[in-house]
Amino acid sequence: MNNLLALPSSEKAWLNSIKNQGLGVGSIHEEKHFSSASKFEAKHFLLLRVLWKQTHIKDFKPEKFGLQEWLKTAQTMLAGYDSWQKYLGSFDGQYNEGNFFLAKVHQEEAWHVASEMSDSILLSPPRRKTRSHDHPELGTPSKSKASEIELDDLFRELDIPVTPETRLGASPFGSIGSWADRSWGPRHLWKEMYPKARDEQIVNTALLNFLKALTSHFRSLSSDWTLEQNVLEAKFDSGSYIAKTDGHLKGKAGGDVRGLVEVKTCLRALRLDDICRQESAQMVAWLKENPETPGQPFRRFHVSQDRHEIWLILAEYDERYLNYLKGDYNETEARSFLTMHEIGPWDTQSKEAMKHLGPILLALALRSDQDRVDEQSGHADKPRKEK
Repeated sequence: MNNLLALPSSEKAWLNSIKNQGLGVGSIHEEKHFSSASKFEAKHFLLLRVLWKQTHIKDFKPEKFGLQEWLKTAQTMLAGYDSWQKYLGSFDGQYNEGNFFLAKVHQEEAWHVASEMSDSILLSPPRRKTRSHDHPELGTPSKSKASEIELDDLFRELDIPVTPETRLGASPFGSIGSWADRSWGPRHLWKEMYPKARDEQIVNTALLNFLKALTSHFRSLSSDWTLEQNVLEAKFDSGSYIAKTDGHLKGKAGGDVRGLVEVKTCLRALRLDDICRQESAQMVAWLKENPETPGQPFRRFHVSQDRHEIWLILAEYDERYLNYLKGDYNETEARSFLTMHEIGPWDTQSKEAMKHLGPILLALALRSDQDRVDEQSGHADKPRKEK
């Protein structure tokens, strides 16, 4: 079975990928797909029924993703936030202490690193009545337990040359400003320009320090970012897998998860397929553990940093997709998919890019707070009007 495939962006593209993989129109619930502990492969990704759609920064419209109201509030809040102004001034050489000081230091560290992907998904075959129902051991998998899924090893073993140009195509970003246009430079200089490192904690610390500095200052917020790793399990009749994240946005009181964090030390364009597969697996596992009625779209999201670039991935799905994950579906009816809307990148070395991104990230936290209030009052499914 071929593990190399383009990320489908439509049902037609998905059907073509299914055909090329020799799967037929199968289901993730079929036991044969988890018949033994193995890698998380292309077939698993396809059977999760996930589509990926890219949105360039120039085409990002807050109102499409239900953020316009919160964006206006976030911009006002940040305008009066002294540490935010000091952070923006640091791009001009004006280094002053403030809540973003460490975030800026680690963002500059992240600029100097790139490495292989680390693994964060564990796959298990169906659980038998004669076996323990405990989680598989994360550290020492065996044949009778979970085996580590090495998405990065899969691509490394195949030695597939992938360049940023082949992933992004010829069309550059439009002009919000020069910061939205990016170039990796000559290919023969990539190793020198983007040296390798082995520790994702540099990138993770940079992103979480930045996110926490955005929200922690505002004590009225009921959500905050945490470095705490989130371990999510997607259970199907056919088997299960465990996906680990690098942090999340959670409620201060109840600990409810509102957004996921994922980091990599390589440029996203260099490992786009396997990064997107991993984020897809994380999102599905989150939906499996917390399958509440979707209500309004784009409420579940990733904030991902790949080397020095930040991306937003907002999820769109409906009740029929949740039913598919539960195994309660009819193949004679129209198929439903989880659509991951990828937006970015924002360059952490660009003042204008971060000035543009900061209010968006704060707006996501503000909206999460309001969603929590609506859910507690029983009004979660009622659309809110933009002001």
